[in-house]
Amino acid sequence: MSFLPARKGRHRQRYQDHLRLVAGYISS
Repeated sequence: MSFLPARKGRHRQRYQDHLRLVAGYISS
């Protein structure tokens, strides 16, 4: 069950990266 937090963290990281990409696309 220790793999769940790691997977969630990786998903959150990918979500933040996507958010930053969208923010950069909007600002440019």
